[in-house]
Amino acid sequence: MNTGHAIVETRLDQLFQAEIAKLPARPLQQYLQRVLRDCEHVVTVEKVAATMGVTRQHLARLCRNAGLQEGPHWYLSTARLLAAAKLLETSDASVGRVAAKLRFGEASDLYSMFERYAGEKLGDLRRAGIWLYMESLYRQALIPDNKVLRPFAEITSRGSNEVMKSSI
Repeated sequence: MNTGHAIVETRLDQLFQAEIAKLPARPLQQYLQRVLRDCEHVVTVEKVAATMGVTRQHLARLCRNAGLQEGPHWYLSTARLLAAAKLLETSDASVGRVAAKLRFGEASDLYSMFERYAGEKLGDLRRAGIWLYMESLYRQALIPDNKVLRPFAEITSRGSNEVMKSSI
């Protein structure tokens, strides 16, 4: 079975680098790069912060000071959902298998995470293009002072070729 791991790791590690490089604080850039690169292994914000020599609170302050509307936990959780989205679209792995691989626990936990963080049910996202939606959501959240994330219907109404071109 093709798990799609290499596709996920390479793509996530490079996909958002332009937006991350524009952020003012180097530790914040390092944190975001790390959770995108290692989202399969990273479990908590505290563990990443400790390896960087900072606290969770310091990372949260850096997010606020950069004008980001989300905190460090959101970026970690959403990076893991991005990896799950890519695996679900590029492999024949079941939701349960993807949940286990990315340390979500059970399939039901992954379903709940998509609903909580993406604001949509996983089944609806799979039919409409889960990767397209999650990529756009994450990209928007990296824009300082971006107070309004585009709704699901607007994101999925764009052609995937148009979004992929704008992502490169």
